[in-house]
Amino acid sequence: MADLNRIYEITIVRFTPDPTPTARTFSSGQNAVTWLGDPNEFECFIEASVMQDKYCFGDFLLWCSGEYARARINEHRDHDASYTESTFANGKVITFKDEDGSLFTQSGVMILPRQLAIDAIRAWLIDLNHPSFLRWN
Repeated sequence: MADLNRIYEITIVRFTPDPTPTARTFSSGQNAVTWLGDPNEFECFIEASVMQDKYCFGDFLLWCSGEYARARINEHRDHDASYTESTFANGKVITFKDEDGSLFTQSGVMILPRQLAIDAIRAWLIDLNHPSFLRWN
């Protein structure tokens, strides 16, 4: 069922080794979630955007590197995800690739378990709310 003429666009950039983007649009969040599946590339960047008419409801950005991830929701400002309840990546510095292949590092509570971050983008695509199992600043 379509979601009020909303357009859901997902872009996945796979690094093979150069950035290779694949983009698709959908008329429902559920269809977008189904297509997204469970990306299993060691390194990838995912951007999900939701539009209706000329209005953007936000973007969910997800960087994955191995078992780790970094997540952000852009609405009127950036909302970065953290996972303070876990010592998952305690003391680790993880390198991620941005959509253009450039590298950046992240440490501390901003490093998320990959599966939890993928669950978060799926949940956001369904209801456009910040998933409550992560902390958003």
